[in-house]
Amino acid sequence: MKLDEIVVQVAATSGLKAGELKKAVNGIFAAIKTAVEQGEKVSISGMGSFILKSREAGEKIDAKTGETRATEASRFIAFKPSKVGADKEGKEKKRKKA
Repeated sequence: MKLDEIVVQVAATSGLKAGELKKAVNGIFAAIKTAVEQGEKVSISGMGSFILKSREAGEKIDAKTGETRATEASRFIAFKPSKVGADKEGKEKKRKKA
């Protein structure tokens, strides 16, 4: 689902105008990005957390050619989903033995 589809769906159920809602959603994402870039962990209850991760410079092997090439250090925002509301279907619960 894309941002525009989310905005249309939320606008239909909330009664808000899609244009205003899109500005609000973009504002939320901008606030999350700013906070994470400043070193803060952003947690949204029932959804997950956004954190800043970094990758060190190193070498990467090209799978097709087998050649190695240098990679630069980088930083990126990562999302870790919460366990609340996660799909637990197919997982058996451990029972205590009596």
